This record gives sequence, structure tokens and C-alpha cells, in this order.
Amino acid sequence: MRRATFAAILAAALIAVGCSKEGNPILPTDPRTTDPDKLTLNVTSTHAQLETGSTTGETLKITARKADGSLPSDGTQITVNTSLGNFGVDSAGKPIQLITRTLFGGAADVVFFAGSTSGVANIMVQAGTSVASLNLMLVDPPPPPVADFTFAQSGLSVLFTDMSTGSPASYRWRFGDGRESTERNPTHTYQLAGTYTVSLEVSNSGGSSGKNKFIDVSLGEPPQAAFAFTTDGLQVNFVDRSKNDPTSWSWIFGDNTTSNLRNPIHTYGAAGTYTVVLLAANAAGSNSTSDVVQVEAGTPPVAKFKATVTGKQVNFVDQSTGTPTSWLWNFGDNTTSSLPNPIHLYTTSGTYTVTLTVANAAGSNSASDAVKIDPVPPVADFAFTVTGHQANFVDRSTGNPSSWSWSFGDGGTSTQQNPIHIYPTAGSYTAMLTVTNADGSNSKSQVVVIEAGTAPKAAFTFTKNNLQVAFADQSSGAPTTWLWDFGDSSGLSTQQNPVHTYAAAGSYTVTLSVSNANGTNSVSQAVSVTSSP
Repeated sequence: MRRATFAAILAAALIAVGCSKEGNPILPTDPRTTDPDKLTLNVTSTHAQLETGSTTGETLKITARKADGSLPSDGTQITVNTSLGNFGVDSAGKPIQLITRTLFGGAADVVFFAGSTSGVANIMVQAGTSVASLNLMLVDPPPPPVADFTFAQSGLSVLFTDMSTGSPASYRWRFGDGRESTERNPTHTYQLAGTYTVSLEVSNSGGSSGKNKFIDVSLGEPPQAAFAFTTDGLQVNFVDRSKNDPTSWSWIFGDNTTSNLRNPIHTYGAAGTYTVVLLAANAAGSNSTSDVVQVEAGTPPVAKFKATVTGKQVNFVDQSTGTPTSWLWNFGDNTTSSLPNPIHLYTTSGTYTVTLTVANAAGSNSASDAVKIDPVPPVADFAFTVTGHQANFVDRSTGNPSSWSWSFGDGGTSTQQNPIHIYPTAGSYTAMLTVTNADGSNSKSQVVVIEAGTAPKAAFTFTKNNLQVAFADQSSGAPTTWLWDFGDSSGLSTQQNPVHTYAAAGSYTVTLSVSNANGTNSVSQAVSVTSSP
């Protein structure tokens, strides 16, 4: 009797442990069982939490692998149970919390529904002694939003602003003219004035709500044209002062000219009285106004200038009064300028009558003054560098010389600006430069010392190719000329590195003579050549 009672109590305890709070069984596992083909199971879901009450199922992905990574046999049975939520309902409408699935290709799918109770759903997958689990948060959906909005109108354009509460996730606007928007705060432009019923529907996972409002859309009021102006001689600056937001402007200046600018600047061709009309318009209509504008020519300018002479360059500065708008300079040497403050370079000395004529809309005026350009003869100067017997001369003269005359002190001359001269022998030479321009000339002399150098020392090598020999100069001491005698009475060569072809095989004495300004040196070698076999 005691044993029967204990067995009954143990069975009841096992049943209680193996059931969920909904009363559905959860299959137990026997930890003492050893399965040589034990699987590694994995169960995943796309979302970490689900909302209760949702009729949309969450697909759970279940995979299985053996210890060696291979797939289990197709048809392997697995069981899936959950502590909350369900895998659908049975024919009696009761939630199903334990199901069996078959693996194919090591995988199976299960559709899970959140149900109506929030909490943590512990989902367990079992195949033999292998177990995998997944915890899914089940949360209550948010409360449905409450739709509301405001709007601001500007003519036919309306800006809508969402004022809904309850965190809506989507918006649907119907503007009452057949068009819609899903933006949160749309701007809509109506084609025609009128009264429109605008509706906003907002929704989230908890539900939806709507709000309707009537909106009167009008074109607004037509503008009231007005303007102001200021005059400056014949120039008038017009400023639009119209009300009610005009979008276009049409000006008639009274001298057969017009403008579509909002704030135009107009210059009249002559002094006088002009009737100016402004027509301002917007979508609601148009309006015009006019005013009389009196323009005067003003005062003609009075010419005056200042000249600063530096050598043959003159800087002219306009000092005219009366606001000139144009300048004409005549420099007295058949050249002109229209700059306000020109800089002019005269080519020759002398006294020049310079005339400045300035003008504006009221008239013109001229002023003349004498500008004296004193003679500026050049000042000769030069520098030089010596390399051996060669001297490089560089002109350093000032005063814009136009010609150069060089005497190098050895009978040589040049008219170049920067000549190069080679002296025949060492020594001291007096070099003189004379520079000239239209205002005169000037000379300067300097002593150029050419030091005695070293005569070259002849040397050469050669390379034979049958009867052809290529000679290479190896001389030292900077020779400037070469003279080759090939020893076959064929003539001489002045090349530095000649190539010579002999007429017949044999031994020839080749002599190279090299020279520079300091002397000459020669060297001879025997060269034997053979013809090809």
C-alpha cells in the first residue's frame, strides 16, 4: 500500500514538472541516455520581441548538425514546445504549445504566434537527448495613436503639421482634391481656391485613428502698388513698396523704356519730367500706381590733374571735381588713355602739353598742363666672369640704353648687349663698354686678366674591327682642337673621336695632336689591322 501511494505521488510530481502554465506537456529528457548520433541544435528568430495579440506569425528557423558537421538523416523527428504563445490552435480552438517536426536537409521551420499573454516565451527544441532553447520577449502592443493636425495657409499652398499623440508609425493624408501624401508634415498646393475636407489617418501596431478638418483656400488679396525713388543726376533708383506680396512687377519709365525688375535703376537720356507707372500683380489680381519723376542734368565736371615725373615715366592723377564719368588724356606725343589715373612712359626728352578732358551727363571740361621730360642719358656698367681664355660679359647699365659698343682690348669688338669673348693669349686687357640712347652716351672700362693656362697632353685609345678602327680621345688639359694622322696617307681628321677604315691590312703609325690657347702636344701609337678571313 505504501509503495502504491509513493508511485502515485512520484507520477503526479513528474506530470506537474512536465507541464506549462497553460497545461500543455513539455517532454522531459533523460540525462542518463547516451546517443552516439547526438545532434547540435540551433533555433533562431528574426525578431527579439513580438507583440501580443498579433495575428502575424514569426517563423523560427531550426537547424541540426552531427558532431562531425554532417547533416542528420532526412526524416529525423524533433519536438518543439513553448511556455508562452503557441504554434497555432487545434480544432477545438485551444492553443498548441507542443508540436513535432521532421528535419530535411538538417533544417525545419516552425511558425510561432505571440498569443495574448505578455512575458518571456521559453521555446525548447529537442531531438533525442539534444536540446536547444530560445527566449522571446512577448510585449503588449502600444496604445493606438490619436490623430490631430494644424495647418498654415499661404495663397493656394498649405503647410500641414502633425499634432497626433500616441507615437504613430504611419500617416495617410487625403487633401480633399483627389491627392494624398504619406509624409508626416506635407506641404500641398491646391490648383483652385475653395473649401476642402482634409483627413489624416495615423496608425501603429496598436491601432489607428483619423481626424477631419475643413480648409478654406483662397488666392489671397491683390497687391496694392506703391514705390519710392531717389535721383542722382540723370540716374533714378526705384524701390518697390507694394503690399500684399506681389509676384511680378512691370515698370514704365515714361521715356519709352520698361523693366520687369522689382527694384530697377534707370538712367534717363536727358533732363526732364517723366511719369513713371508701376504695375504689381499676384495670383489674386493686379494694381498700378504712377508718380512724376523730375531729373536734372546736374553740374558738368571741372577738369584738373597732377603729374609726377620720374625719369621718363609720368604718373597722372585725376583731381577733377563734379563727378566725371569719363576721362580722355592726350599726352602730347600722339598717345592717349581713357583711364582715370594713367601711367605714361615717354620715349624721348622734351616738353609735352598734356590735356585731360572729363565729362558726365551734364557736360564736359578740359584742362592742359606742360610736362617736362629731362634728358636721361644711360650710365654704363658691366660685370664679367673668366673661364680660361673665355670672358662672359653682362651689361649692368642703367637709363634704358638702346645700343651697346664693346671693345675687348685685344682688337675685338661687339655690339651685343651681353657678349662672350675668347682672348687668344694670357694677359691683362682693358675692356670698355659704351652705351647710348636718344639722350646721350656713357662709357666704362675694366681690366680683364687672362691667366696663362696649361697646354693639353695628348692621349688616345682605339678599338679595331677588321680594317675599321674607332679612336677615342683621352687627352687631358682641356684641348680645343684635334688633328689626327692615320699613317696611311689618306688625309687628316679634326674630329675629337673619329672612326677610320683602312684600305689594306698592315701596321700604321697614328698620331694625335691636340691644342688649346696655351700650347700643343702630340702622341703616336702603332695600330695593326687585318682583313676579315
